Amino acid sequence: MIKISFDFDDTLAVYETTGTYNTTLCCKPLYIDLVKEYHALGCHCIILTARFKNQFNEMEIKEFIERCNLPIKEIVYTGHLAKGIFAYENDVKMHYDDDPFHLESVKAYDIIAVDSINHKIF
Repeated sequence: MIKISFDFDDTLAVYETTGTYNTTLCCKPLYIDLVKEYHALGCHCIILTARFKNQFNEMEIKEFIERCNLPIKEIVYTGHLAKGIFAYENDVKMHYDDDPFHLESVKAYDIIAVDSINHKIF
């Protein structure tokens, strides 16, 4: 089973302002559908986020997973450290991210890195 990781902020989810003070965490359909497609093919999908592990982040991400009906059971928090070593230690074979710093970090471990903004593979 191949393990594929997805960045959370600005890859799977995005904040949208709906008024002066109202922001909503919204699903990005392209990558939500991609997680479901990979899962249907037998891949194990996880979230690999640079966020710190704390009660607020855990609650927000878990509620997002439920709301978007994602087949994700594992969340890895890096605490704003480079994601490459975390992807390597978790046996990830492909990672989707919007941040060039994290893409380069993952690529340094010979893991396929996909730019979720420009849809380019490294």
